[in-house]
Amino acid sequence: MAAAVVGAEAARRVDRWSDVDLAFGVAESTPVGEVLNEWTRELAAELEAVHLFDVHVGPTVYRVFLLPGNLQVDLSFTPAGRFGALGPNFRLLFGTAVENRVREPMERLAETPRQRFGLCVLYLVRARLGVERGNLEQAERYLRSAAELLPEGRPTPPAPPATSTPTDLLAAVREALGLLLREPGEGRDLAEMLRPQLQELTRLTLDAGQRPVRTMPPVATQRIWAPWRLEYVKDASKDKESECIFCAACEAEDDEANLILRRGERSFVILNKFPYTNGHLMVAPYEHVAELQRIDGATMAEIMSLAQRGMNALETSYAPHGYNVGFNQGRVAGAGVEHHIHMHIVPRWGGDTNFMPVLGDTRVMNQTLHDSYETLKGAFG
Repeated sequence: MAAAVVGAEAARRVDRWSDVDLAFGVAESTPVGEVLNEWTRELAAELEAVHLFDVHVGPTVYRVFLLPGNLQVDLSFTPAGRFGALGPNFRLLFGTAVENRVREPMERLAETPRQRFGLCVLYLVRARLGVERGNLEQAERYLRSAAELLPEGRPTPPAPPATSTPTDLLAAVREALGLLLREPGEGRDLAEMLRPQLQELTRLTLDAGQRPVRTMPPVATQRIWAPWRLEYVKDASKDKESECIFCAACEAEDDEANLILRRGERSFVILNKFPYTNGHLMVAPYEHVAELQRIDGATMAEIMSLAQRGMNALETSYAPHGYNVGFNQGRVAGAGVEHHIHMHIVPRWGGDTNFMPVLGDTRVMNQTLHDSYETLKGAFG
């Protein structure tokens, strides 16, 4: 038996709306189904928890509960021989965990009409929390997902993010909640069990609509906490064209010391020495050229091929939820090394597994450059 805290608590980045995520490794001799049922009975008896739905990912079963006060609790159960971290936010509490566990694709999510009703409820809970956190775009995304699961009808979609207001979004959440209570369809028994939570959620949306709600800045202005970049920031204004880091790295013989992960015929992949997140890759041509339009077609094709290989390696090693990929050409566009064009590949995580709510805060993986290099070098093959 083993257990770990995962998600926001593992990263120590919680707020008063965060859910609770726990992962368990189950002895090989014990059927996972038996453990699931026992936990479900205990949580219902002790904490009045309501089972919303299950998610199946390889050998792992995730069970999602909603407690009084609309606290979300996610429990996952995996055979002990496969129990281990699937991402950066994993803190082992006891027992042992396997290393370098590969993420399997999600196989089944909320299979029955009853569980789809539970998933719809969770989306509405997360939509309300998106408003509370000031992330209106996230709130709208969850609201639209909930609308697709409503048994009959659907609320009027709110205005696009540029014009949506907290009041608009909260009113849409209330409309959807009312529909769930009036016409639960095949989720009738679950609706009755959840009636106190749904009524409380309705009241909370009314209360929230009567007070100022903070708003989150657009994605482009959100901050990634990466204090190790201070050395780079201090040096960025010196503009040392004669000391090109890419030329120096590719001309050196020790690829590991210079963080080069893969060399092609015309370009190479290198870890960013001052990353925004662990696994932050760059792909650069050997040629010292400042503008993308000056790169020949064959080199550009290889850069894109290496970028794909880099993303495949990141997927295998870290299973990120998304990527920022692109070029910053020129100092005014944000290029730190403006005289040698290079592509950035920045893996991103929402803070939960890919089917769970994104909490809105950007997280940074806690891993040294050396460990990142060793992990990704193996994934490149």
